[in-house]
Amino acid sequence: MEKISTETIVMKKNMLIMFASIIFFTFLLALDIIKFWKLHIFSTTGIAVDIGFLVVLFSRIQAKYTCCLSEKLLIFQCTGLLGKKSCSIPLASIMGVYHYQPELVGIMRFRHSSRFHSALDGRDVWTVAYVQINKKGKEENCRIFFKPDASFLKELNRLLPGKVTMDNKKVILANMRKAN
Repeated sequence: MEKISTETIVMKKNMLIMFASIIFFTFLLALDIIKFWKLHIFSTTGIAVDIGFLVVLFSRIQAKYTCCLSEKLLIFQCTGLLGKKSCSIPLASIMGVYHYQPELVGIMRFRHSSRFHSALDGRDVWTVAYVQINKKGKEENCRIFFKPDASFLKELNRLLPGKVTMDNKKVILANMRKAN
C-alpha cells in the first residue's frame, strides 16, 4: 500500500485574520520603538512581548503540516520557521482518534500533547490518543492534535476499525479497562 497523506489547506479568511494580527503587533512594536527613540522610555517587556507574538504568528503562518499514513505507522511532519519536526506513531499503540472537544479538566492525564496543524487551516481539529513507552519503561498517555480531510479519516478507519471517529470518553474508558 502506498502512503496516504493530507496537507495543510490555507483558508483565505484565516489568512486575513492572521495578517491583521501581524499588523496590530507590528504597530505596537513600532510604538514601543518610537517611544524609546523620542521619549527615551525603554520598555523591554513590551518589546519582548511584541516580538514574541510576531515570531509565533509568523511560525504559525509559514509552517506546513503533513500527515502520512502507512500500513504500520502514522507519521506527522511539520516544516516551519523554526526547522523540521516529526513524530511517528505505530498504529498498534493508538487508543483512539476522536473529534477534539475542549474541556477544563480531563479524566485522563496526557503526558505529552503536540500540535500538528496550522492556524490557517479551517478544518476541524482531531485528536490521536496513543500510548508511548518512556525511557524508564513506563507507559505514558500522549496525544496529537491534527486536521485531516475526510478521505484520510476514512483510510485511518479502515486500518483501525472501531478506533476512529469515536467519542473521547470511549477512548478514556477503553484505556481504563485495559489498565485494570
